[in-house]
Amino acid sequence: MRTLCRVCQNRRIQILSFWFFVNGGICFSFSGLWAGTYFVEVCGWTQKASSFLVSLFGVGIVIGPLLITFVSRIMKGSRILEVSMLLLAVLLGILLLYGDHMAYIVACLWSVSFTAVIAAPFGVVFDIVRDAFDSSAGSLASGLVYTFCMLGAACMQGGIGFQLQKMSEDSLLEQGDFVPLFMGYLVLALIA
Repeated sequence: MRTLCRVCQNRRIQILSFWFFVNGGICFSFSGLWAGTYFVEVCGWTQKASSFLVSLFGVGIVIGPLLITFVSRIMKGSRILEVSMLLLAVLLGILLLYGDHMAYIVACLWSVSFTAVIAAPFGVVFDIVRDAFDSSAGSLASGLVYTFCMLGAACMQGGIGFQLQKMSEDSLLEQGDFVPLFMGYLVLALIA
């Protein structure tokens, strides 16, 4: 318990936990739950085309951490986290402005980029955590920080579902129904 208290009181861990909450929440609430609905009902793509776009999120999750090895030679630590959230904000801005009339090939690139930008810095987070503590506390801190990723996903999936249900009132969803969602994501990404 003493180690847990020490970990929880660490300012760096608090910031990284918030970053992971936002990052995981945005990633898993959209790519894991609402993206298919968005692509079908707002963009008008078929179920098959939308399913392919959703599957590309998995490609981004694999590619992102691999690409970060090249970027980490130029940038270090927290700077990578800042840049990833700024890139995420840009991608969300693109979705806000052009989402409902984006060309399909652009949507494919967007889908891969979305999760690549989100997943890329995960290893960086764990390096920062490991550097902040000795090995026994570092393991606990890593587990605690990662818990916030899943907590963000759980909170945002339900919250966004409630918001979308309230906005659509049993009708098909439209681009305007997703605007508050994307604006919320954008603000959270910039704060993080």
